Amino acid sequence: LAAGAGICGIGYIQGVIIDQDENPLQGAIIQATDQYQTVNSDISATDGSYSLFLSEGTYTLVAWLSGYAPVMIKNLVLTDGQTITQNFQLEQAKMIRLPLIVK
Repeated sequence: LAAGAGICGIGYIQGVIIDQDENPLQGAIIQATDQYQTVNSDISATDGSYSLFLSEGTYTLVAWLSGYAPVMIKNLVLTDGQTITQNFQLEQAKMIRLPLIVK
């Protein structure tokens, strides 16, 4: 095999997950998907930080946490040796109140 044959370039996506008041969110799930499947995921730390090592390519990132609306970033292009910082700001999900019917 030639040097590097069969090895894809590797890149790194990192960032912080915060709420609408810019407080860090711990426990948010960040998923990176290519056109077929989830290829890597992480859970945000106490300071809201996350990191993903990925092969070079084009990805969709989704960040979500229970009680918050998910945020999706599409067509994020990662090249060999690149580090991308992609932060997410999650907003609390709107609660829908249904009328209480008592019979």
